[in-house]
Amino acid sequence: MVLSKSDTPPELLDRIFQYCEKSPRYNLLIPQLRLHPLLLVCKNWHGVAERGLYRSVSIGSDRTIKDKNGEVKLIQGRDRCRRFCETAESNAKIAYLVRDLSLGCECIRPDESEMHVRIIRACRNVESINLRGCDATILDDLKAALAKSDLTSLVLWGTSLQDDGDFMSGESRPMLALSEILTLLPNWPRLETISVVTGHPRDEDEDGYAHIETSDLEGLERACPALRYISIRDGSTFYSRDLAFLAHIAPNLEVVHIFIGLKCSDVLRACLGTWSSSL
Repeated sequence: MVLSKSDTPPELLDRIFQYCEKSPRYNLLIPQLRLHPLLLVCKNWHGVAERGLYRSVSIGSDRTIKDKNGEVKLIQGRDRCRRFCETAESNAKIAYLVRDLSLGCECIRPDESEMHVRIIRACRNVESINLRGCDATILDDLKAALAKSDLTSLVLWGTSLQDDGDFMSGESRPMLALSEILTLLPNWPRLETISVVTGHPRDEDEDGYAHIETSDLEGLERACPALRYISIRDGSTFYSRDLAFLAHIAPNLEVVHIFIGLKCSDVLRACLGTWSSSL
């Protein structure tokens, strides 16, 4: 039996179309252009290709292409970002389809960071966010938008796409402080992985670091039962209060990459006891 393109089951088309999608690269954020032609084949293919196209959105990198006349043309990532932002805000169906967002910019600018926040707000079903850089003036808006998302994965970079992301090089910009990241965690009970790569934390307190408060422990035991992986490599240091808070809300950690301050051995020992069955 031979199936026509209009009779092929959607679930089979979805699996086939996945072979058309490029594997993402951490420093190259471009849309899945290979899926565009599939939108125009027939009505049956359009719906499946549309879901695949918007399921994982990657925007930010500039790209040089040749038009149909062979002329070289520069497509700027910020222009793509603006168009998608307008689409997501005006088309609830498209915004509903988005599950993974990878957003970045060649150079960190307030207007582009603002568009990133607007996209996060519009895509209410997003589960995974990978953000390459955010302007310092937009961090409060970013924090508010992230708090309203139901995430399973979050990656924050303090560098733009032009930087290689190396911890000791590149243009490092402020990112959310450690205390802000920790207090955001209970908003995401389904969160499985969180990583902060490069950058430097903002709003440091008088001893050079921002800390969690002991009072923040109330009512948050096992708030993040799904959290398995945490990596904070922006230079932030976990002290006793921070460690105790992390173990309190995330008792099932398997992988922990963090910097730990001096005089934390007793609390660290208690935390390792909490994580002993999962680490």
